Amino acid sequence: MEQVECYGVFEITFHARISGNPFKHGHIAATFKGDNELKKVRGFYDGNDTFCIRFMPSFEGKYSYNIEANFMVENKQGEFWVVPPKSGVHGPVRTANQFHFSYEDGTPYLPIGTTCYAWHLQAEELQNTTLETLVESPFNKLRFCVFPKHYKYNLSEPSLYPYERKKDAKWKPEDYSEEALQQITPNPLGGIPVMIENPEKVWDYERFCPEYFRHVETCIKQLAERKVQADLILLHPYDRWGYSNMSTEQENFYLQYVIARFGAFHNVWWALANEYDLFRTKTIRQWEENARVLVKEDPYCHLRSIHNCMKLYDFTRAWITHCSIQRVDLYKTAENTTKWRERYGKPIVLDEIA
Repeated sequence: MEQVECYGVFEITFHARISGNPFKHGHIAATFKGDNELKKVRGFYDGNDTFCIRFMPSFEGKYSYNIEANFMVENKQGEFWVVPPKSGVHGPVRTANQFHFSYEDGTPYLPIGTTCYAWHLQAEELQNTTLETLVESPFNKLRFCVFPKHYKYNLSEPSLYPYERKKDAKWKPEDYSEEALQQITPNPLGGIPVMIENPEKVWDYERFCPEYFRHVETCIKQLAERKVQADLILLHPYDRWGYSNMSTEQENFYLQYVIARFGAFHNVWWALANEYDLFRTKTIRQWEENARVLVKEDPYCHLRSIHNCMKLYDFTRAWITHCSIQRVDLYKTAENTTKWRERYGKPIVLDEIA
């Protein structure tokens, strides 16, 4: 019988060629059952005619599973055994005692976080330096973006993109001159102008680039090996490719895919957005629709929040597990923690202090 560690990832793959778009038309899910839990998990398409399902067990002992897919004639069933977790692995971080955090096994967790928005899109040497530096640092949480980020320190073009480019797309990365990139500067009060005109003519928002997302999950695993939480920024406005201008339907399709791919990793947190209030056209109602999908699609109930620039989100919303705050007072940050605790009744994380 196959074995997997508690809080590890049990993975099953299938090879199938289907008609149409496999990201959209290939549906696969599995129900996992142990003595202490029952979870239904969505699978995802990983390219090269491969579908994948990942499951994180939270208890030791025997598990069974039942897999159903619209490209299989009969459901597939199986069993596996969950052994004790690896040394130092305590499970996902949860809120505890209203204002604090602990791992799922009860071990206390105090977040000392840093932010490296686009570290995973830098040269390999710099990525390795980032990981080496983390080992020598006190940081046990790292915020970073799933999508590429445009900023004055991130002007280089990524080697991969999260979506397939349409075959008739005229845009090419080399269309960006260094001078043009320098001129697209972030405006803290009004969001970022998108450089690609009509991005829907460039990107196929129904076809992901699996290689791009494989690299993100490699980075999540590398952080887990170093006992660092991966606080994933799912959406952000610092964008010259057009991803911040997706429709709510396109965003939710992306969220569904990301959660299916990354949700089984025990060190994941969800940051629905970085500086949500710099999205010039999105309404609170649209953010709440994104949040509905985030809750519905994640069977593990990872920590969830949303980050501000100038205006705090309503952190009393039931889907939010903790407050991810950038200071809104020019002179005080930590001094406001007691007030925020009283207002929101949740743990306060100062993700940008100054």
